[in-house]
Parts: sequence; C-alpha cells; structure tokens
Amino acid sequence: PGSCAAHLSPPTVLLAAAPAAKGQVLSRRQMALFALTYVAYVAIYFARKPVSVVKSTLERELGLSVASLGTIDTAMLAAYAAGQFMTGSVVALLGRTGTLVTAFTMCGILTFLFSYASTVPMMSALWGGCGFFAAS
Repeated sequence: PGSCAAHLSPPTVLLAAAPAAKGQVLSRRQMALFALTYVAYVAIYFARKPVSVVKSTLERELGLSVASLGTIDTAMLAAYAAGQFMTGSVVALLGRTGTLVTAFTMCGILTFLFSYASTVPMMSALWGGCGFFAAS
C-alpha cells in the first residue's frame, strides 16, 4: 500500500525511511561483522592509490624511473577497470560474501607481497592484481 512513487523508489531509500522494528537490537556478532567489513573496505579504499602518493620516494630510494612508476600505476588502474566490469559475474559465481572475503584477502596478500617486490614487472603484476581485487 502507498503511492506509486513509493514503489519506484530505490530499496535503500525505502529501508532508510522504514521505522525500526520495536525492540529490534543487533547482536554482537552482527555489529562485529559490520565493523570488520567497514574497516576492511576503508583499508582497501585507501590502498588503491598509495603508490601515487609515494612516487617521489620510490624514485629516489629505489632508483625507479618516472616511466617505471607510470607502468606500475597503469597496471593497477587497468586491472581495476577490468575488475569493475567483471564484478557482477564474480558476485553471481561466488555470492556477495565470497566475493568480499576473496577480495579483502587477496588485496591484503598482494599488498604484503608488493612490499617485498624489487623489479618493475613484479611490482606491476602485484599492484595490478591488487587493483583487480580492489574493484570488487
């Protein structure tokens, strides 16, 4: 029941406008899961572009050329774009939870491995992989 406009509203608007059920309280598990997911997403969000922030330091301390740094950035951004196109198919295959767990785990592993990489091709591959999974 309600106006036609209420049926055309996006679900998020309807959920935000819906009153909370009386006495409904989130469990500790639900709150912990929400907090963990939120922190993991924020970490991945901020991990997308740190190479750009430290380019001058990488250039100076590792002796990387501007072209090499551009290659690393391009690998990440190209893989991120490809991942954006594939996210729907991956979610259909793994489900929402499986996709998020896989993406968070792989981003963490690839970022950790990137910190030990010493060649531009290896840095590009690892950072590109991180970009791909960060797209989820």
